[in-house]
Amino acid sequence: LAVAGAVLRPTDLRAALAIPALALVLLSFRILSSAGMLSLGQAGLAGIGALCAGWAPGWGVPGALLAGAAVATVLALPVLRQAGLHLAVAAASVATALSSFLFDQPLFTPSDARRPGFATSDRAYLYFELTVLLLVLAALTVLVRGPVALRLAALRDSETAARTAGIAVEALRLAVFAAAGALAALGGALW
Repeated sequence: LAVAGAVLRPTDLRAALAIPALALVLLSFRILSSAGMLSLGQAGLAGIGALCAGWAPGWGVPGALLAGAAVATVLALPVLRQAGLHLAVAAASVATALSSFLFDQPLFTPSDARRPGFATSDRAYLYFELTVLLLVLAALTVLVRGPVALRLAALRDSETAARTAGIAVEALRLAVFAAAGALAALGGALW
């Protein structure tokens, strides 16, 4: 994609800008699956990130991360002790509500979103997105292969065994859902 960014026509380059952003949203599912969790509301969290990027241009990306994590945490708290399907359905219902009541309202959606000053051209913004994507991929590699991976595998395989091993299951599930929400919101902010 980086090589293609150097040779693409302007219209194709503009279309290619969505690829790294959508890849970040899809990678948020990887965080969830590493702990055996499922969410059907990642698009709603991406929308929260997009709103943050539009409303707070200077704080768009960091604000999107925080807002995505906060909304995901609030979403997960009521159903945290339930089985995975309850969390997935709750996330889907919140995403539907956000889409119907927040994202479709012209009052809440900004008319335009500005890019960072160092990435005003499409080509520079594509390279910025690719850099963010590579950093996220490196962090996910550490997550999947590092010391946290054993805790996530224990949570995925058997919550009872994880509790017996001394893992705070609810806190870990909440942290995983918040991290996935932050990553989805980051993708939405870049999009």
